[in-house]
Amino acid sequence: MRIAFLADLHITDCAKSIKADVLEWLENELRQKRPDLLVLIGDMTAMGTEGQSQRLHKWLDAIGIPYCSTPGNAELRTSPEMAVRWRIASPADVPVILVDSSRGTPSLEELLALERLPDNAGFLLATHVPTDAWPQDAIEVLEKARVRRAVTAVVGGHQHVDGESKIRGLDPDKASGGPPMYCIFDNDAGAWRREDIAMNGADIRTWPEIERQRLFSRFGVSAMKETLETLETASTLHIPHIELRSGSIDVLPKRDVVAAVARWREAGGMCLSIHLPSLLPEDEQGRLRACVQQAVRLGCDRVTLHVPAVTPVVFPSCRSRLLENFLRDMAPLLECPVDIGIENLHTSPEKTDDMHRNYGCTIDECRSWIETLRAATGSKRIGFHLDIGHARNNPPFNSVENLSDFYAELGGIANGCHVHQVSPVAIAGESGNHQPFIGLYDKLISLAGFFYAWRKGQFPLIPPLFLEIRGSGLGIQTYLRLRYLILGY
Repeated sequence: MRIAFLADLHITDCAKSIKADVLEWLENELRQKRPDLLVLIGDMTAMGTEGQSQRLHKWLDAIGIPYCSTPGNAELRTSPEMAVRWRIASPADVPVILVDSSRGTPSLEELLALERLPDNAGFLLATHVPTDAWPQDAIEVLEKARVRRAVTAVVGGHQHVDGESKIRGLDPDKASGGPPMYCIFDNDAGAWRREDIAMNGADIRTWPEIERQRLFSRFGVSAMKETLETLETASTLHIPHIELRSGSIDVLPKRDVVAAVARWREAGGMCLSIHLPSLLPEDEQGRLRACVQQAVRLGCDRVTLHVPAVTPVVFPSCRSRLLENFLRDMAPLLECPVDIGIENLHTSPEKTDDMHRNYGCTIDECRSWIETLRAATGSKRIGFHLDIGHARNNPPFNSVENLSDFYAELGGIANGCHVHQVSPVAIAGESGNHQPFIGLYDKLISLAGFFYAWRKGQFPLIPPLFLEIRGSGLGIQTYLRLRYLILGY
């Protein structure tokens, strides 16, 4: 008996995202491996909508392999009724017991079914929430079943990490520890044996060296508050792309900044960017205008500008004024061959609704504002500046629009990116953004999705990728860490 276990794809309504490629790869794999049964253990959809469920059921039916499933918490996001569609019992002659833990804990009914399993039956227990995260009373029921060998193997998902009884799953944006994967359990002579199968095309470490070099050549560093120090180190290390912050430059002698930029240019510096202040309905002190002049004096190749600093509720009433201010304040850059990147923002725990959050947290809001600016200026040099961390750390929208959706929908007009990790536990008073990468496939952001989207050509402008990391020297350290992980030195 060969059984394939699938988990945590989080497929959205975006048909052109790389998750379609994951399904294509998975279909080819399953046709080659020819398992007897597919077991889906939850969060195969992002929201449990009718469309997402239909898409996956159609895909499953086309493969022609029998399947069963248990829902995950994501399948509950639209309605509990939709989650019922993912409660599909395993065949009676297959030693697999599905336990619904979509609400975090198995129900009494599920635990009673576990208790009724015969001694030495050797079942494999499949569930969404890993069993070590169950309440203690449920863990005790499972332990008794294992002692009497009613259950001899366990597999769960949800946490997007690998372990003895966990799989990291199929989501290229979230699978931690490696690229997307599924696993197959064989049951020979009454013993379960596990095999993990990874989507190596999404693992940059398997790419030809020349492709890895081309991608890494686009990485650079955001100086944050360490303007002169970062420029000096970037000159020594020949880092090709640097982003300065207008607020940090203001407190430094102009001649020191100009000299540091010149040394960096002489050392091979290619793309200099400045992160400008936000566009406001009223800017009585002319802050943005002054920083634009600063960018011109330094000979910047591009600038980054957040979406307007207003809420979605207020935006319609001040849209015309914001556009007027943009055309006036950005005029010197619009006259030069300078790229202007409009950066997406994110919600915060106390500001998730349209009344309180910032405009520009969604794909449509970012695209609409960029299209408005392009129409008013006739300039295609105005594009999208994708902040990966902002898109990931953006509830509730990050469940509806995954990182892969941003790549597919806006990657075609992206002329710059901010790349940073998001802390699973936000620091008090902070968002948890702008953290360093320790590995390529960490929590909460796995770079497998970004790498795959890049290789597929979803970023045709080949934008610079600025590591926007908070903390003294951490941007440079992260750059060197990624260089080692990607290039090996």
